[in-house]
Amino acid sequence: MSAALRYLKALSDETRLRLALVLQRYELSVNELVTLLAMGQSRVSRHLKILAEAGLIHARRDGLWVFYSAMEGGPGRRFLDSVLPFALEDSSGRADLDMAARIIEERTSRTRQFFNSIAEDWDELNREVLGEFRLPEAVVDILEHHRAETSRLCETCVDLGCGTGEVVELLRHNCREVIGVDGSPRMLELARRRFGEDSAGVSLRIGELDHLPLRDGEADFACINLVLHHLSRPEDALREIARVVRPDGLLLISDFDRHQQENMRAVYGDRWLGFTREDLDAMLRGAGIPMEPKPFAVGVRIEHRRSDMDAQQYKQYAGHPSLPPTSYKLSAHTAAGRGVFSFCVCPGGQVVAAASEAGRVVTNGMSELARDGENINGGLLVSVTPEDFGGTDVLAGVAFQRRLEEAAYALGGGGYAAPAQTVGDFLAHRPSIGPGRVTPTYRPAVRWCDLHDCLPPFVCAALEEALPLLEKKLHGFAAPDAVLTAVETRSSSPVRIVRDNTYQTALRGLYPCGEGAGYAGGILSAAADGMRCAEQIIKEITQHG
Repeated sequence: MSAALRYLKALSDETRLRLALVLQRYELSVNELVTLLAMGQSRVSRHLKILAEAGLIHARRDGLWVFYSAMEGGPGRRFLDSVLPFALEDSSGRADLDMAARIIEERTSRTRQFFNSIAEDWDELNREVLGEFRLPEAVVDILEHHRAETSRLCETCVDLGCGTGEVVELLRHNCREVIGVDGSPRMLELARRRFGEDSAGVSLRIGELDHLPLRDGEADFACINLVLHHLSRPEDALREIARVVRPDGLLLISDFDRHQQENMRAVYGDRWLGFTREDLDAMLRGAGIPMEPKPFAVGVRIEHRRSDMDAQQYKQYAGHPSLPPTSYKLSAHTAAGRGVFSFCVCPGGQVVAAASEAGRVVTNGMSELARDGENINGGLLVSVTPEDFGGTDVLAGVAFQRRLEEAAYALGGGGYAAPAQTVGDFLAHRPSIGPGRVTPTYRPAVRWCDLHDCLPPFVCAALEEALPLLEKKLHGFAAPDAVLTAVETRSSSPVRIVRDNTYQTALRGLYPCGEGAGYAGGILSAAADGMRCAEQIIKEITQHG
């Protein structure tokens, strides 16, 4: 079915049209959508599944919560953007959007009430979370380094989500004026008590982070500390922050990495359980940080019996107690110029589930210390370029990843089972019905099928051409009963945060490094890149200190 027919079929139902219209503008949970539509949860979930399978919306799991929104880019989003304006001509469509806006406002109101209620305990709660780490002092250290680097006194510093003013108190000694902004009247009241009569150079202002009480370019330095995860739409706040920070100013963002501590919602009012690499990429782009798509690789995990690979490489010495489990490193180039290569080989290991978002299947591999498992597995990957992504958006590669992971989830039949096929059946273009001598290790389960139904045709063609070539390099590699499990999509980042020869972005003081930033493709290379960035930071501190 063509994409157009798939999209039209998905939107042919009035309820799904209403959902698409709302989710084009807002990200909402299932419970919020149930309230908006006045329908049962099972019915709403069924319609959401149809829209997601059509490629028009996607789900974001955050702990136990799942949020839905329209695709961020690609053909599905372009289709919605061209069709849905017609739905606005209907009064019911406008009423749905008004209701969604009220739901978002109620979120903001509940957050404000929460912070008013715990304001007296806020500083202590923060210390419980951070332990020995002193965030306010770290913020000041970064500002002082920025001052030394630029040889310029900061005129105006801004603490966004300033709470009781702990960071403001330290910043006031490093700039002519410090502005604290918070949406909680009670928090600001406590901040004013902190300064009492000694408030010279301090301005405390009430305001929401998506509508700041600040002029364009008013701030030389702005920080937002452990705040973004409290916001329904962090990207809106970052766009507003980009407006108020001078083009040559410094923005400092400190927040949690993705975690699974659900109690943080009740105790601290968190809306997000930290942020993934994809979340950060999208937010940085929204904040005006230059980014660019980059090549990466996708494919499958391939599994063999460890004893077979040992026998091929150790010959008559296979099984000797002094010899470790064998590994391999293979590559080939197709006639079309694509690279096909092994990656992250795990002798005596398992294929593991590595999905980070709901409704997607991602595979990876690991070995325990003993490396004594029955199988050996490794990534078998095909190089892809931005031209393969199916869009020109800077995050088109992320969307490409997600489409493959969603297709693998669907082909696996749900429940995070992974689609699998033997090499012999893959090369013969026939669905597998079960394993041969190689028992797949992926858990919770595999579903035997034809991987041509979830992998892009060019990836399948490259694998089909490369497997016989790799067989010539390592006999048994393309054995008919070797198992292919899909999909492996996280070999490296499909996007790169642009940096200069000082390892910094256009936003000075931001040093993107490692795999997530697009400068590495493995553990060792990520560590090496981090060391290079650290050396550059030390060099600059030394030169200016």
